[in-house]
Amino acid sequence: MKSAPTIALCGLGGYGALYLGELIANPLQLDYRITAVIDPEPDRLSPAIRHQVPDLAVYADLEEFYRREKRPDLLIIASPIHLHCEQTLQALANGSDVLCEKPAAATPAEVRQMIAAEAQSDARVHVGFQWVYSDAVRRVNHDFRAGRLGRPLRLKAFNFWPRPTSYYHRNDWAGRLRTADGHWVLDSPANNAFAHDLHLLLYLGGVDTAAGSLRLKAETYRAHAIETHDSIALRIRTAEDSELLLFASHATDAKIGPLIEARYSRATLRWQHIKGDLNGRLHNGVIQNYGPVQSGEFAKLWQAIEARRTGTRTPICGLADAMIHTRCIDAIHRSQPKAAALPAELLQRRYSKGEEWLFAPQLREDLQRCFASNSLPSELGLSWAVPAKEVEL
Repeated sequence: MKSAPTIALCGLGGYGALYLGELIANPLQLDYRITAVIDPEPDRLSPAIRHQVPDLAVYADLEEFYRREKRPDLLIIASPIHLHCEQTLQALANGSDVLCEKPAAATPAEVRQMIAAEAQSDARVHVGFQWVYSDAVRRVNHDFRAGRLGRPLRLKAFNFWPRPTSYYHRNDWAGRLRTADGHWVLDSPANNAFAHDLHLLLYLGGVDTAAGSLRLKAETYRAHAIETHDSIALRIRTAEDSELLLFASHATDAKIGPLIEARYSRATLRWQHIKGDLNGRLHNGVIQNYGPVQSGEFAKLWQAIEARRTGTRTPICGLADAMIHTRCIDAIHRSQPKAAALPAELLQRRYSKGEEWLFAPQLREDLQRCFASNSLPSELGLSWAVPAKEVEL
């Protein structure tokens, strides 16, 4: 395809608004047309945007959009997790390529449905795990695949991002296992805000859908009164006995991270802070700066547009690449089906700028100790810790 691709955006809340702003700004000056936005609350589209893009069609329903409009070349799906599968299937049935925000879907069964539909379509699905689209991560992956880094031994990450209590009341699915009408959502740190961290560990560790058996143990905890969890300590072991560790929380007293360390048999990599560079040290003494991971948050968008324009058929991060993350989310909820409530005596509340914050001051320091010692909280004998069972993927 050589003509300017047409683009529609499904979902205007949260990240969808950022997509729309980026599409309108078009910083790379690419040739495309935004034709429509779809959202159950069309009034979310501001008068200023309506003025900037006066011919932008607005629909409340994706089915109605496809019934009334010529299908777009690319549909961007920035809807809640439980709608990803259904909306991707609709797009593929109408011949639209898809850029679906992370995660691919709520369950492995849904991702399998999406893969099967893609196989029957001429269209392709890109999944928005943005860090793997960055030049830095792709350079690391090239060196890893070429054998320059050696075998993965231990990759680990921590990321602490306090969220106010309003975070869990901003919609009807935050912190929920299922929606009110029974659709799986499995909203949690590892499936939402820190999904990138988990997926990057899997990607840099060479773990994909063909990786053989994996063993996973996840201790999950909650400070907030939610169905799922707001804090997690996770270990994954591969068939080759490499280890992946993730420590993440929305209930700490400070925002710290991401910090990712990756140790291979021939190299060690480190990425600290969202604006920092990914640096490597090979065991022969060579220092390698791979560059910033977060240099282009919307590289996923530009590459999906360019793929449609040029007819490129292999996404950088497609459904098969995203499936391993969804399988891990499923295993997390099997490892510890009910999150452990953090003891009330550990929790504090504070009020700032009209928001209430619920947090455990001790949690950050304890999880950093876990990170340093490569241990889950129960393995350190922490007073609040509850062991989980190991499950196989």
